[in-house]
Amino acid sequence: MFKFIFNLFGENVWNNGFVFKNGQEYNNSYLILMFGLIFAIIVVAYFLGSINSAVIFSKLIYKEDIRTKGSGNAGMTNMMRTYGKGPAALTLLCDMLKTLVAMAIGTCLYGITGAYIAGLFAVVGHVLPIYYGFKGGKGVASSAMIILYLDAIVFLIILLLFVLIVWATKYLSLGSIISILIFPLMMNRMDTALTGRGIRLIITLVVAAIVVFKHRTNIVRIMNGTESRFSFKKTQKKPTATVEELEENDDDETEEDSEEN
Repeated sequence: MFKFIFNLFGENVWNNGFVFKNGQEYNNSYLILMFGLIFAIIVVAYFLGSINSAVIFSKLIYKEDIRTKGSGNAGMTNMMRTYGKGPAALTLLCDMLKTLVAMAIGTCLYGITGAYIAGLFAVVGHVLPIYYGFKGGKGVASSAMIILYLDAIVFLIILLLFVLIVWATKYLSLGSIISILIFPLMMNRMDTALTGRGIRLIITLVVAAIVVFKHRTNIVRIMNGTESRFSFKKTQKKPTATVEELEENDDDETEEDSEEN
């Protein structure tokens, strides 16, 4: 998908962005402009990433805040368990779309490295949204869009791995964790650009670290054998159930940091 966006804007996008051309000398003015573009990418990507689809749809459609329901997490899985497949699919689509827009902007301003930077800060925005008290999801959907945008083949391989893990274990969290850990390794192997490869590897490692950190309680529950298993049929019958009510009924069913996107 990166190549498609790149081709729309011509050869001046590559290597650093539309302002810079290959072979151009980097003087102080250009360095200032370069860091200005990077700052712009960070700000735009973060604010786009902070748009939380789960919170918006739960309030618009159900007049409720998804963060007070089910696991308390503002993500796709909690939407599905609370409201059903339709709202969950819409949440997933919009969370991926906002990352796509952010990375397209990053591509236009700073080429492939700009796309990586935008993807990272879209994830940061999703996890720590400024609009919602810095309480968001786990960044899985945004991370999936990063992979798809950068390399469709890598995305398909990782998606297949994710599906196999979830099918075998019924743990969405385990599939997400292993898949995101594979992501930096595969992208580094597929990265053929001559410059900036190191910084792009660091960015993918940071993205992976964020997602794994957000799943830290899932890891503990998996090790203890108390992690809830995923099922498309497993949705809450009463959308009005709160986090506190679920805790009273069954502590194992309350997943404050469950496998959300």
